[in-house]
Amino acid sequence: MNNKYENIAVSYLRRHGRCILARNMRLENIEIDILALRRYSPHEEQIELIEVKARSDTNLAYNPLSKLQIDRYRKFANLLYVRAGKYLDIQIKLLMIDKKNGLLTEVAI
Repeated sequence: MNNKYENIAVSYLRRHGRCILARNMRLENIEIDILALRRYSPHEEQIELIEVKARSDTNLAYNPLSKLQIDRYRKFANLLYVRAGKYLDIQIKLLMIDKKNGLLTEVAI
C-alpha cells in the first residue's frame, strides 16, 4: 500500500479517537497495515486490525478482501490473543479510500 494512503488512514483514525499501536505489523508472515486501539471507556477497549485499500471505485457491494485475506487476519487476531495471554476484543476492519475525492469508508469485516 502506498504510504500516502496509509498516512491518510492514520490521520483519519486519530481524528476519530484511535491510538495507533503499530503500522505494517507482522506476525508469522502475516502483515496488517494498521493496528489501532479504540477506547470506549477506561475499562472498555477494542483492538482494530485495519486493512487500507485505495480505490477509484469504493462501491461497498464489492469487497476487495479475498476469503484468504480475511482468514489471514483472523489468524493474526488469534496470534494476538495467544501473545497477550488474555481476552482481547478484536475487530477486523477495512478502510477504503476513494482516490478521486479522498472520502473514507470504514467497514467491519
